[in-house]
Amino acid sequence: RQHPLGEWARASRLPLVRILCGYIAGHLLQSVHALLLSSPLLLAAYAVGGGAWPVLFASLGAVLVQALFYRLSGALIYLVLGHRRTVALVSVRAMLLLGYASPPFVLPAASHIMVSYRLFNPSLPPETASVPELLLFVLIYAALSSLLALALLLLFSRHREAATAGLETRSEIRT
Repeated sequence: RQHPLGEWARASRLPLVRILCGYIAGHLLQSVHALLLSSPLLLAAYAVGGGAWPVLFASLGAVLVQALFYRLSGALIYLVLGHRRTVALVSVRAMLLLGYASPPFVLPAASHIMVSYRLFNPSLPPETASVPELLLFVLIYAALSSLLALALLLLFSRHREAATAGLETRSEIRT
């Protein structure tokens, strides 16, 4: 049986920051593992395409930052809605759909598809295909991930306070 993240925060005596850092490190490691598993196909396709290697590695770094944002978003949704299968699943899928469909129209610098297209398309003018756009993308998602991490810490502390208050109430009832 697996325990949800909220239960870990409630039941553990570890500091909440340490729990969150472990959660983030574990998911970053899982994302790196997925990239490494797909790397033979990625490298073969990119070698045939003849692009610049630093652009590929910078783009993969941006994938990791965006993946962290989506993982933290999913964790926040599950903490707020609980593990109700249908509601949480539909909410996470809707968030992913909005996260990929709306940025190209609202803020192209926040769209990995648009940023990658501009970086990898050699026919675009040099000022359009610039690395600062990739840096802006990474900064946007790093800032959003930081806000989500802060929100998760606040929810963790509320879960822990509620569990502590519940234990105190139970002990008062017994006496």
